[in-house]
Amino acid sequence: MQSAQVFVLAVMLQSPTLWDTYFPKQV
Repeated sequence: MQSAQVFVLAVMLQSPTLWDTYFPKQV
């Protein structure tokens, strides 16, 4: 399960636009 969190974290860091799309309210 931690692997998924690390993957999501990596994608979030590399793709801020994708992160903003998934969590636009946290920006």
